[in-house]
Amino acid sequence: LDQPSAMLDAHPLLVEGIPNARHEAIRNAHFAHSCCILATKEDFKDAHTATYKDAQPGEPESTQNSSASLEQSFQIHVNNKFIAEVEEVAGYCLFNSLSVVANAHPSSESFVSLSPEEASQLDVAAVVNPGAVVAICPQNTTAQSLKRYRIQTPQSASYARIIRCDRSTRSITVKYIKSAEIKHVPWSWLVGMEDTSKKHSLFSYLPAAKSIADADTRGQPSLGHLVLALKWCRHFSSSSLNDKNTPPMYLVNSVAERASILLCTEVLLHEELRGSHSRRDETTRKINMQLLDLFGSDFDSSSLSAVMNEDILESIKMQLKDELHEASVEREEERKMWEEQT
Repeated sequence: LDQPSAMLDAHPLLVEGIPNARHEAIRNAHFAHSCCILATKEDFKDAHTATYKDAQPGEPESTQNSSASLEQSFQIHVNNKFIAEVEEVAGYCLFNSLSVVANAHPSSESFVSLSPEEASQLDVAAVVNPGAVVAICPQNTTAQSLKRYRIQTPQSASYARIIRCDRSTRSITVKYIKSAEIKHVPWSWLVGMEDTSKKHSLFSYLPAAKSIADADTRGQPSLGHLVLALKWCRHFSSSSLNDKNTPPMYLVNSVAERASILLCTEVLLHEELRGSHSRRDETTRKINMQLLDLFGSDFDSSSLSAVMNEDILESIKMQLKDELHEASVEREEERKMWEEQT
């Protein structure tokens, strides 16, 4: 198996070849099996009742064909009725946990909203410093509840970093964060200002591990844990049509949307806190490739489209367009190099 590394980031188990991928899959299956404790006779029975499509419904492991492949023999560890019930319970726990984190996230209150009257009377030069982020909207007609790192609608404010303030003209010079365009805007266009004391992330800046068995569940939660949660949702979006034992789709949809919004929030926060000097390190490269695998680029569809609201998905792709573009360019460059070598 010889493919460019960027193209294999989405399928890390295949990087070292199919035989090793099979070994890793078996290890992951045993790891998942070891995480679930059988407490009753019913649990034991369900744990030996396969749910994968190649098995007959309700057929126990002991009656499977003796010539079954190795893959089929270890599938029972992760594709059985007991695991399906545990995963549904875990899905509800995951959704509740994500909801608590999202609602308590510092970014939810990181901006102070301004009404047109407040903006016109405020001495901006006295309360903001160069480098601070402000929200700008030419049609500042009503006070808005701003959430800098949350999903934006096309009519929402634009965000920019202050370069300097001019009290004599009651204007500020800003550099827009997404477009890098520099403009002079009046103070009356301000609809929000950043509270820098609340500008910090909750998840460490690390990509998802190569396999779930290698994921660190004891330390601080990382971006990789959110990526793994979204891969879980993607898996069930493809298997739910053939397996009635999978978690209900409304639960998978809810987890996918919560995790995606939180992942987008954290990526944007880390990007601003780490600065441009860290944009091309290996950790950033891996995270961007994993984002591309989940959300796709402007030229291809997202693998999460079956489990997410289209408007939310497109809004996330818009906010992460720089990260997705960088990963897409790298993947295309490595694809061309691989084709030239072959």
